[in-house]
Amino acid sequence: MALSDVKAGDEVIVVERPLYNLNRMHLATVDRTTATQIILGNTRFWRKNGLRVGVGERWYISDCIVPADDEHRAAMATAQAEWAEEQSRNDLVRMVADTRWRNLPTSALERIVAIIEAEKGEE
Repeated sequence: MALSDVKAGDEVIVVERPLYNLNRMHLATVDRTTATQIILGNTRFWRKNGLRVGVGERWYISDCIVPADDEHRAAMATAQAEWAEEQSRNDLVRMVADTRWRNLPTSALERIVAIIEAEKGEE
């Protein structure tokens, strides 16, 4: 399916600020269409390229839409899984960074160092 074929009630994938959040996508239902635009709520997108109406040269900081076909749905699922993994990793890094290492017993520090050394050996 192409954007030129989209009609009211169809689903499209909204890519949120593609330059900055490559993995942020979600499904949305088309409210209405015109000959040149696809409308989701109060937001309008160009039918010809999926870019948000009114952003002009700043396309890289604006949301855009793509058809919700099988290929794009698979890409969205992969991107969402990657984003969730990245968020989980960031939470773990933050937790490690906030740890007060001096308050841990020596035995705990020794176990942590053993894990780090084992990981270095696998690289």
